[in-house]
Amino acid sequence: MKKQTTAQLRKSNHNLIRNVMLTEDAWTKEALAAATGLSRSTCYNILIDMLASGEAIKLSHGISDGGRPACRFQYCRTFVLFAIVLLQCENLQKSISILVTDVGGTVLSREKYFVNTVSVEFLGELLQETVRANPGIKAIGISYPGAVRNGKTACWSDMEELTDLDLQTLLQQRLDLSLYIENDINLSAWGYAQKHRGETDTFAYIAFPRGNLPGCGLVLNGQLFQGCRGFAGEVLYIQNQDWDEQRRRLREKYGLANMVLQMLRPITALLDPDRIVVASDEISANDIAYIQEKCQAMVRHDFLPKLIFSGDHGPDNFAGLLNGVQTIYFAP
Repeated sequence: MKKQTTAQLRKSNHNLIRNVMLTEDAWTKEALAAATGLSRSTCYNILIDMLASGEAIKLSHGISDGGRPACRFQYCRTFVLFAIVLLQCENLQKSISILVTDVGGTVLSREKYFVNTVSVEFLGELLQETVRANPGIKAIGISYPGAVRNGKTACWSDMEELTDLDLQTLLQQRLDLSLYIENDINLSAWGYAQKHRGETDTFAYIAFPRGNLPGCGLVLNGQLFQGCRGFAGEVLYIQNQDWDEQRRRLREKYGLANMVLQMLRPITALLDPDRIVVASDEISANDIAYIQEKCQAMVRHDFLPKLIFSGDHGPDNFAGLLNGVQTIYFAP
């Protein structure tokens, strides 16, 4: 493994302290040292830098227990702002949502635009306007409803006008900011992974956007798996049917449940995940009971992983996108 330079190590320690400080309102250097495993002198030196830049502020002394009260520090959550962009196609209606958040993910403003088509020019103009109105924005994250690899969109997407583009480069030329783009369901899977650290590191995450066909995100050994072209998890291609036919089948009785059932065997046989999460706010209690009954009737139902049913994948998507933007902006 390549050894970190002194500057990289300091940046890594800075990131560690930042992430810990975001979890609570006030910290002493002793508490930070205990939470991070760093020495008190390392924590104090980094805190001094953070105070000088405005990234942290010094609070009034805490209550004394008889000795000199310890200094307390607080992270300035608005030191850096992010623009979180959700490109969506729900019930065949395209939309662009732009959320401005602080560094910890608190939403400060939100705009949503319903559109017939999404062009790079229009998206770039919206983002430029958002950055002008919020000059503290330092990085942008985009959730994209299609395959993405290294910022480039592939030829399968709900927004065909943005396919086969180096979307990341085209937008960075207009914005000159750090930019992160990832598939929407991959982000949902990654957000779920952040929320369930220590529980599982290998799972599949099937999500049904409202009124639309499903996607699947894969986390293997704690890492998001995208495949060589960003195509991993495109479960629509398990069936040899076009999208219109699959949408028709989805409207049938137990259509969503049957689509989930068709995915369970190939996902399990190829990946053997710890669990499969099914996220949809349109799945009913009857659907869930139907899936569970059919699973028990399988010849070898005992090999199936744990099934977890969740609601709308939006909160997981947001968590994954926020983590991605934080990572690219604060990366050593």
